[in-house]
Amino acid sequence: PLLIFIYILSIFIWLSQSRGTIICFYFSSAILVFLFNDLNKIKKILIYFLITIFSIIGGSIVTSYTKYLNTNNIDTAIDTAIDTAIDTAIDTGKDTDTAINEEENKIKILNLEESRFIQNQNTSGRTTLWKVSISRYQKDVIFGYGPQADRFLLMDQSNIYGNNVSNALVYSFLSGGYPALICMVSLYIYFIYLMLIFFSKKKLYKFNFKLENNNKLIVISITFAIFFMIRSLVENSFSLFSVDFLVTIFSLFIIEMSLKKQEFK
Repeated sequence: PLLIFIYILSIFIWLSQSRGTIICFYFSSAILVFLFNDLNKIKKILIYFLITIFSIIGGSIVTSYTKYLNTNNIDTAIDTAIDTAIDTAIDTGKDTDTAINEEENKIKILNLEESRFIQNQNTSGRTTLWKVSISRYQKDVIFGYGPQADRFLLMDQSNIYGNNVSNALVYSFLSGGYPALICMVSLYIYFIYLMLIFFSKKKLYKFNFKLENNNKLIVISITFAIFFMIRSLVENSFSLFSVDFLVTIFSLFIIEMSLKKQEFK
């Protein structure tokens, strides 16, 4: 039942088309499946394929079936929208072809070949946002520009990618300056240090870790920590959102206490 739930959840994650979430989910799932259990290799591969490749196929089936069921309604809606767009374009002097294309694009159901991963092989302008925001940062500003500084530095009509810098390190630097950047880099280094210590002590390189009741909490904490650390590279994550921050910090705390063999509730 748990595996079925995870499979259904993975379909919804794919359908959400949030690339940051999808990358983090698939990566942390790989860690959980291949390192933190003693299943044989065949079962590990089958489970991982179920929540990755099969979830994509399942998502495509769901959207295709939904599209099939709603074909008539969609066609009717498109025809009505086009007629309205033409009338509006005539009244306002707007180009009719442009108005028709805009209305057609509003009424779409996502399927596999139309997904962001297939149609848009890029970073949604993230790298451009990072470069532009850093280039606009005045290097003599020691303590940054305050909360949501990316909105301030990227508030430009010529910027077509929005004003969310989508990177925890860059966001922290813009908002808190050099001290904030040092703190964030230190957090990443400490996370890597904890992972290396745990990996070494538990001998995970042997791929024979057994998931039991007494180690489930540490495994969950590591999975959460990996998820949000990776997510922070493509989203502001715990540098801005309190829920991400609390989950990440508590996860690191549990990992640290476990390595020190201290009891906690």
